[in-house]
Amino acid sequence: MSVSAQISIPELNKNQNESVKADFVNNNVFFEKGEIISNVLKIINTTDKIQEFVLEITIPNGWKTFLKSNRLYTLSAGDSIFVPVRILPRHVSMGNSKFMFSAYLFSKEARLLSFCYFYAVSNKVVRWELSVMPTDKFYFKNDQTTMDFYVNLFNTGNEDQDIYLTLKTIGENIKYISW
Repeated sequence: MSVSAQISIPELNKNQNESVKADFVNNNVFFEKGEIISNVLKIINTTDKIQEFVLEITIPNGWKTFLKSNRLYTLSAGDSIFVPVRILPRHVSMGNSKFMFSAYLFSKEARLLSFCYFYAVSNKVVRWELSVMPTDKFYFKNDQTTMDFYVNLFNTGNEDQDIYLTLKTIGENIKYISW
């Protein structure tokens, strides 16, 4: 199955003078399984007046941000602030995923003052661990022809994968597992 989509990213009118400019410090943030997504939002008041605004961050459903919602920020003329943005993914993300997070700054009158975004990227990790119990070395004692052992195979990557094991006979009473 193949799915394609196109997203149009809204932009402010660049000819209009923004009273508040916002930009994330990092355009792309890489994260792994179990990590918090973290970035810093730099906000600058470009006017000679005090600016008040509310910051909203878009996140996927079920994810959490550590920002206080509906907080009114006050920024003095020509001043700037740095706001840490931390996002907790709801569940383990699959690899090779790219998430877009947007920041919107609205005036008290709900007028859009500034907009910016960044991407959080999770690379696919394929990793398997094989263990043999009770030991990884086997010694046959005199006249011994069989031995019991256990094989455990663990997926330690960041996404589910199917694996097929095949037991093959290569000689009389000699077998091995392939995948």
